[in-house]
Amino acid sequence: KGENSTARISNELALALQRAGEYEQALEAFARTKSLAVKVYGPDHSNIAMIAGSVSLSLLRLGRFAEAEAEARTALSIGEKAKGADHPRLADFWFTVGEALQGQKKNPAEADAAMQRGLQLVRAKYKSTDIQTATSLARVAEYEVKAGRAQLGLKDVREALAVLAGMGTPEEGWAHVWEGRALRALGKADEGRRSVARGRAVLEPKLGAEHPDLKKLAEN
Repeated sequence: KGENSTARISNELALALQRAGEYEQALEAFARTKSLAVKVYGPDHSNIAMIAGSVSLSLLRLGRFAEAEAEARTALSIGEKAKGADHPRLADFWFTVGEALQGQKKNPAEADAAMQRGLQLVRAKYKSTDIQTATSLARVAEYEVKAGRAQLGLKDVREALAVLAGMGTPEEGWAHVWEGRALRALGKADEGRRSVARGRAVLEPKLGAEHPDLKKLAEN
């Protein structure tokens, strides 16, 4: 019981560091969490898959795309054995695989398939008006815009914003940002700037103006 509690607290600390954009520190914390969790649950438990998925996301944010892909595939391997291949919690691991492949500029067809597999898992479980579907669509929209498919990205992100708008969550903020990026790519610069500004207005009170991801947004 004591080790279980320690592993849980360690994971909460790691997740807090990740949310704060302290990705290197988060990786160190997740390594400690994994060591504790393996002792409590064993190496093939779904909780180990979730930790690997969190690690892959931090690696993705750091631009360490090959490592992110490998860690996300580890999460998928463990998660599929523990929960089954069609469990919706595997969707985020598929998204990270797709984004990591995109970041490496390799296998675009495989990257597309990974993103669509993640979305398929979400749509099979949740309604189009559910937050889980909306946040997944926003993540796919970011991928599509980066892939040069701004019109498709705009369609996805606006479907997401139909659910997220007004919630004041980071997910809403980033959805506005990617709506803006899509609009700018489509030649609608003024409308795009307004969308990005709406996103920043949501994100800054939640994340803080010094959050690394917001600083990157300002640079771009």
